[in-house]
Amino acid sequence: MSYRRGALIVLEGVDRAGKTTQCQKLVQALQQSGRAAEMIRFPGKMTSLLFYFPM
Repeated sequence: MSYRRGALIVLEGVDRAGKTTQCQKLVQALQQSGRAAEMIRFPGKMTSLLFYFPM
């Protein structure tokens, strides 16, 4: 069985730069073209971050 690889698209920017709006438009355009797409937010406002620095 063969699986197709997906893509992770990350948008970065300062607060109130319009990242959410652009993500929503991108997801909508991808879905309308027949591609599976979803928007996730990470880290969220309630997400704990763990930074691991190997020694």
